[in-house]
Amino acid sequence: MAENLEPRMNANERQYSSPAPAERRGRVLLTVQRATHLIRVYSRSFAVSILLLLAASSALADPAKDQARAEALFREVRCIQCQSESIADSHAPIAGDMRRQIREDIAAGKDDSQIREELRARYSDYVLFRPRFALSNLMLWVLPPLIVLLGAALLLWLSKRSKASRSYDLTQAETEKLREIMKSDD
Repeated sequence: MAENLEPRMNANERQYSSPAPAERRGRVLLTVQRATHLIRVYSRSFAVSILLLLAASSALADPAKDQARAEALFREVRCIQCQSESIADSHAPIAGDMRRQIREDIAAGKDDSQIREELRARYSDYVLFRPRFALSNLMLWVLPPLIVLLGAALLLWLSKRSKASRSYDLTQAETEKLREIMKSDD
């Protein structure tokens, strides 16, 4: 019972003259644990606030602007079934599904290049009226200008060749023969 007769002090009344090294390490460890806990709490609350901000900004998006973006994308995407129409003009069920998917992607906050890339990955380069430049479609990009250049070079060559061969001046013998023919008609 004598051991319990020590005066009790609360934490504020205690005075430490020089804590032992083990006690100091314990306090430092406790401080580090509190700091990591606070970092976790603040980083989670920061992440939640960013997500709420993004959700609010997508909810406040301008529907007219989104509709204009969707219409522009509809004109750039070819209908897989019709093959010569954009999905904006097509009445095929697959075109309706593609329009719905584009609207969902816009509502999800994706930009136009991401949407085009997803469509290209799913349906190949053929789905876009303006395909990307790649080795697989190099001929689509190189052949038309090459044909124009070759046609212009051919026309230039033919015009120079025809100018050199067109000499309408009559020789002396041809002039005499023409005079004879003209006299005989009289």
